[in-house]
Amino acid sequence: MPLINELALYEKIGAIIKNRRRSLKLTQSYVADRVGITRTSVTNIEKGAQKTPLHTLYKLAVILDMSPNEMLPALEDVVMDVEQQEEVITFGDKTQEVTPRTKELLERLIG
Repeated sequence: MPLINELALYEKIGAIIKNRRRSLKLTQSYVADRVGITRTSVTNIEKGAQKTPLHTLYKLAVILDMSPNEMLPALEDVVMDVEQQEEVITFGDKTQEVTPRTKELLERLIG
């Protein structure tokens, strides 16, 4: 069963939102005020660091004059292949599921 790379999904949605907002020459503050969220939330959504509720995506679509479908990346851009599927790593007494790429980066950071 294919898995969805949630990090890639939200990063790509954020990039689509950011590109559209910039093409319309709208500020993050303007969009935030119209949608009813903070400017920091808009920043985090655009970075892919904040998961966006469906109702917020619809509000963003209205403000950005696009359909909700246009805000979603292609399925093939977010489906993980077998090498990207999560595995378990342990740090001390904590266990976490991560992708092999994340594990590699963490191992580089902690030496």
